[in-house]
Amino acid sequence: MARSKWKGPVFQKKLAWFGNTTKLNRLFYKAIKIVPFFLSRNISVYNGKNFVRLQITNLMIGHCFGEFVSTRKQKKQL
Repeated sequence: MARSKWKGPVFQKKLAWFGNTTKLNRLFYKAIKIVPFFLSRNISVYNGKNFVRLQITNLMIGHCFGEFVSTRKQKKQL
């Protein structure tokens, strides 16, 4: 089920303090929508075991951080 439009995208107020573009910021909440504020920033997102580094581009705007972080291991081919 999708989130209501009147509520707006999921966003945390503490993310607005990401002023430095060179600093690597850590996120634990993968449901946050990527807004234009994040463009060209380095953000690491927690996948349940370790942090995965993301460089935010124009094509990522409107998607969630969790869409770009894999939480499953790939099966080994025999």
